[in-house]
Amino acid sequence: MELIVPTDPDDRMCVTEFRNNLLEICEARNNNVQLTTGTKANQKGYFDTLSQQLRLQNKQIADRVEWKSNDGGDTHPYRT
Repeated sequence: MELIVPTDPDDRMCVTEFRNNLLEICEARNNNVQLTTGTKANQKGYFDTLSQQLRLQNKQIADRVEWKSNDGGDTHPYRT
């Protein structure tokens, strides 16, 4: 097991830089399955506003959305 963490978790800029690079690090080390475009977009926060608004408007539908691969939902915000 490998833990990847920011150098200084209390430094906002350090954490932001870490988050921006984390997906690329994980993708480079992932030997099993190619990450989908939807998974990458979700990790970058592209669906955050949509997810929050959907939860406020209709939680039942929001619970059906698979925001990341293998999350268990039956509909996807982005599918290639």
